[in-house]
Amino acid sequence: MTPDRMRKLARALDMVAEKDRQELARQYAIEQVRREAAAELYGICRRFVDELNALMSEVKLDLAPPAYEERNFHESGPNLFQINLNGRLIQFTFRPTDTPTSTDNYRIPYTLEGSIASFNQQMIEHDEIRDQRLFYCLDRNVKGWRYQEGTAGRQGVVDSDYIAALLERLT
Repeated sequence: MTPDRMRKLARALDMVAEKDRQELARQYAIEQVRREAAAELYGICRRFVDELNALMSEVKLDLAPPAYEERNFHESGPNLFQINLNGRLIQFTFRPTDTPTSTDNYRIPYTLEGSIASFNQQMIEHDEIRDQRLFYCLDRNVKGWRYQEGTAGRQGVVDSDYIAALLERLT
């Protein structure tokens, strides 16, 4: 092998190492975004439950889990947050996409996907569980948790107003 060819090969292999470092950094960044996004959704739920509980005297909302930290995020499986008021449930279930980002089920790039189910005992008996799609979007103009209603095609931001509307439907 000629010295020139050896130098070219060495440069090419150095470039491979740099590409590998960049890919690992990108994967770590996506994992961090996912952990932060899960904590953000929990924070939205926690604030909603705490604010509403402070105003009620007869009943109290429960949030499961009762506490959440970024380290509790499940990278390889589903994550679940649940708001409960005497059998009236709102469940947020989500998991990482198979690739760092996707647009398979929503037009804006997302890295977490799942569903939001809201139901009570009567709805279960009549097979009327309401279910919407849930996405954590990464687009710079639309970053954050979004929902999409399949039948109506409506979509919007997951916030306290949205959770309140879900709970109002259950009462």
